[in-house]
Amino acid sequence: MPDEPFSVNFPAAVLFADMQNFTLLAERLTREDPRLGVQKLASYLDIYIGRLVDIITEGGGDIVKFAGDACFAIWTVPESENGVAVTPRSGALGKAVRLAVHCGLEIQKHLHNFKVDDDVTL
Repeated sequence: MPDEPFSVNFPAAVLFADMQNFTLLAERLTREDPRLGVQKLASYLDIYIGRLVDIITEGGGDIVKFAGDACFAIWTVPESENGVAVTPRSGALGKAVRLAVHCGLEIQKHLHNFKVDDDVTL
C-alpha cells in the first residue's frame, strides 16, 4: 500500500452503473421495520450487486470503485497486442469502448426491472 496519494494515467473506457430508486427503497424498508429493513436491503443488494459484478467481469471489465448503490468499472487498453505496441491509431481504445457499451447493454437487459423479492424490483 502506498504511504501517500499518487496517480496513474492510462487509456480506458469507463462505465458508471447506478441503481434507480434505491434510496426510496431503503427509506421504505427501514421505515417499516428498521432492523428487518436493513437485513432485507442487504439481501437485495447481495443479489443485485452479485449479478452486476458477474456481468461486468464476464464482459472483461474491472470494477474499481463502489459508491453506495453504484459502481465504476473500466476496460483498460493494453500496452501491446500480439507483441506490437498499441498506438492511438490501433483501434484498441475503440475496442475497449465497444466492450464497455456492450456490458452496459447487458446490464440493462438483465438487471432493468430485476425482481429480487415478490414486491421488490430494482
